[in-house]
Amino acid sequence: MAIPSDQLVMWIGDTSITGQPGSGARLGLTWQARHIVLGDVIAQGTLSQSVATMGQLPAVDEALRAQAGGAYAGAVEWHAPIAALNGYSAFDADLILDAWMQNGDEMKHPICGTVAGAPEGLVARVLTILAWRLPPPMWVWAASIAPGELRVRTVAVPGADSYNIYSGEELLGNVPVAGWHTLALPVGTYSVRVAGMKAGLVGILSFPVNVQVGDGVETAMLFEAMDIAPKQDAGKSWLARLWDWSKGT
Repeated sequence: MAIPSDQLVMWIGDTSITGQPGSGARLGLTWQARHIVLGDVIAQGTLSQSVATMGQLPAVDEALRAQAGGAYAGAVEWHAPIAALNGYSAFDADLILDAWMQNGDEMKHPICGTVAGAPEGLVARVLTILAWRLPPPMWVWAASIAPGELRVRTVAVPGADSYNIYSGEELLGNVPVAGWHTLALPVGTYSVRVAGMKAGLVGILSFPVNVQVGDGVETAMLFEAMDIAPKQDAGKSWLARLWDWSKGT
């Protein structure tokens, strides 16, 4: 489930220059880490800094872009494969370990049940859980585009017989194969997670995707995707981007 760095790209955009009468201005920008194939946003943030004089705008812009690069590098590292975890990432490990509690010589989970062994250390716990349960799905999407309907999509988990769909700890349904599926549900807010099933055992749950069923607003996987408008070239200077904006491009 780890995401190699060559599958991610940094976007910088939504640059703003806000005047502060008598005290210069404030420069802000948004950065995103996007998957180059899916286009999904896996991490994002907004940075800003005060500018004492307009002449300092280029230097402050350069400093903010450097900060964005550091934040992006952190996101790449968070999703990078770790050899000791058999190629899973720190992000994966967080999902795998979530809600597991030691109970004597066993570990228990409110949905996944009980596994034998309660070893010490992060690596040993991750590998023990994966020895007894399927890993989490690599990608999950959820959306509501009609009142009373929840659409959920998951990629296949190797070895899975079927897939359980949850909201929090509540089972919403079971589907036989990966892909898109539609569930009839009451209007409301759902925190959607998917787990692969094997021989009746629930695998590790995916990351949650929050969806408001019935409002007609589609929600993207992992984090809510935010389109940058206008989409800016990360390699352009602030002055070039400002000129593009003034021309409406």
